[in-house]
Amino acid sequence: MGNEKLNELKQFFGAYFHQDWNLDASAPDDVVRLFISDGYSNDELINLAKDIEKYAATKTDDAATEEGLLKELGCYYMPSADNVGAKAWLNHVATLLRSAIE
Repeated sequence: MGNEKLNELKQFFGAYFHQDWNLDASAPDDVVRLFISDGYSNDELINLAKDIEKYAATKTDDAATEEGLLKELGCYYMPSADNVGAKAWLNHVATLLRSAIE
């Protein structure tokens, strides 16, 4: 995954799943909905969904994925806290983004 795509993922996860994300929304899905409500184009949503899936595919397991979420992307939501695998959660986020396409 190239630096440009990684930076786009950092912008999404770092901005929306920041250290105090739970003050903005009560659940991770609501954070994604906040992002969607900010008026991004269908192409932007599709591209982000694809990049999230590609990122998940670069990781060997859930532990490496969750570590990458924090250390590489600045994401302070840890899926394991909700008994969810990190790779499955990333794919779920991608699905939510795609479902918002008009």
